[in-house]
Amino acid sequence: MITEYIPNYLYSEDLTIDQVNHQKLSGECLFLEELLNIRFKDAEKYVYGGDFKSVSFKNYNLFTFPSHNLMALYREIQRVIHPYLPHPNYMCQAWLNVYREGQSIGWHHHWEADFESYHGFYCVDVETTSSETAYRLRDDPDKIYKVPSRNGRLVFGKSSNDQHTSSIWRCTTPRITIAFDIVPVQGVQLSAGIDDKEVFINGYKVNHYIPFK
Repeated sequence: MITEYIPNYLYSEDLTIDQVNHQKLSGECLFLEELLNIRFKDAEKYVYGGDFKSVSFKNYNLFTFPSHNLMALYREIQRVIHPYLPHPNYMCQAWLNVYREGQSIGWHHHWEADFESYHGFYCVDVETTSSETAYRLRDDPDKIYKVPSRNGRLVFGKSSNDQHTSSIWRCTTPRITIAFDIVPVQGVQLSAGIDDKEVFINGYKVNHYIPFK
């Protein structure tokens, strides 16, 4: 059942996916964390209070790693979110967030409204202590909408007028979530240009987006 936190903007659904073994998925995420740590060990450690896996999200896509659990989860995310998308042709980028005691991610936003994109996250292992994700809209920044964390909870919504943050993690075991952006194909294609931080080929940004069908 879909829960609406912000009308016509932010939603969640608690998924029951027979094909996903959450204990194994949690272990796979921690294994992938080790691989990403080796690959991106020289990355800047903290952005918005996050860590290298979040900082380096542009450089990998979690849903391209070979895993039955990740494949089943990706199919379920597609099933749930597709009815909300205003266009048929979207791409997806996903990354791993692993937070340990005292860590959190600060207030931040993703894509601007013109891109008609969506953002979300899936709670893999978040119940060893209570936590939540808070949202606020730019036109009413004093009103805070809170989404409690729960294993199996898929949180998603538009990416245009909000900022969000996670609460500080108060447990010695890690908090594991999988975050993603869903962007129209024309949003991934850029009109022109090369700068000193991004690489473009024939107007396309070199990236790790995959089709969201």
